[in-house]
Amino acid sequence: MSSYRDATLPTVDYAQCQICKKCVAAQHCRYRALARFDREEPPYIDLDLCGGCGECIPFCPHGAIVPPGACKTVEK
Repeated sequence: MSSYRDATLPTVDYAQCQICKKCVAAQHCRYRALARFDREEPPYIDLDLCGGCGECIPFCPHGAIVPPGACKTVEK
């Protein structure tokens, strides 16, 4: 179940994610909220860490980090 806070944070559009070796958007997250457990998997946004600033969005070269409400692909 999503909460209001979830709806106000960026999400990862897994249909767009190209699973880069180094996630450029994650390198620009001041909250270190973009993480992944396995290099073969796309990153996820840790909702407990994300500050909702959106600074990571323009740094994804594939447009996979999207503003709240813009993701058409369900986050894993």
